[in-house]
Amino acid sequence: MGAPIPHLLSEDFDIVHGHTFLPAVPTRAAGALTDAATVFTVHGTALTSGTGRDESALAPIKRQIERQFVLGFDYDNVISVNTEHIGLLNEHHTDVSCVPNGVDIDRFDVETEQRDEILFLGRLAPKKRVSDLIEAYEQVSDEFPETDLVIVGSGPKRSELDDLVETLGVSDRVRFEGRVSDEAIPRYYRWARLFVLPSVWEGHPLTLLEAWAAETPVVASDVEGITEFVEHGETGHLVPSKSPDELADGLRYALSNPATAEQWATNAHDLVERDYSWEGVAERTNRIYEQIIFGSSDG
Repeated sequence: MGAPIPHLLSEDFDIVHGHTFLPAVPTRAAGALTDAATVFTVHGTALTSGTGRDESALAPIKRQIERQFVLGFDYDNVISVNTEHIGLLNEHHTDVSCVPNGVDIDRFDVETEQRDEILFLGRLAPKKRVSDLIEAYEQVSDEFPETDLVIVGSGPKRSELDDLVETLGVSDRVRFEGRVSDEAIPRYYRWARLFVLPSVWEGHPLTLLEAWAAETPVVASDVEGITEFVEHGETGHLVPSKSPDELADGLRYALSNPATAEQWATNAHDLVERDYSWEGVAERTNRIYEQIIFGSSDG
């Protein structure tokens, strides 16, 4: 993924597999200049519903570039991590597959005591809507005086979020941890009573799988890339996006019904073991490789 083009040309590869839209260029170049087959994985894209995702002035240009990389280049197989994009991809590519993201479940099997915390872990970017979580938390903070909000990650919204916390008067209850080491991440999930993902869109969020692997109950937005994977009331609790009030209701319900929330977590852990382990995802990807090389998934 993202290997320099001279390196791709100097080695004898059977398949070059690119992930996300920027590595599409060396992936496509390798396919055009060598005998290697090409596979391209679409993780999250602004092609299907781009509103509210990128607030920058360059957003329309980025969207057009992404469209060319994802839809305009030829690949031997295109993989989507969710089913939302399959129809669109089928209009532009001959062979399209769906292989979700995977997670190393054993990595999250760590011994630690649970803390009374609500966790967000991810990039502090516009699409994540962390401001909605802070506003929702402020609404329930007096009802749950021992429960703090922990925000792990960095990004362009950090300064605005700092200001919001001050304005709402919850600076003593909200902790910004910034970027943390990969080794520390499993402990943050294990410490938390809830993991919250208030995004306006996702591809197939790895943080969702990580929370499930850590057996942490999930409250998340009912949006593309989340709805497909979370069964409301079974593996998590879904709320409308861009609605701090309804997100507050979701937090209130989960915190007031710990046994129910723990059942979501148990069900989700069973699901991630069955469908989203690295081993299972690797096997599905390998079957695509075999189909390309040998013309049959049996090899």
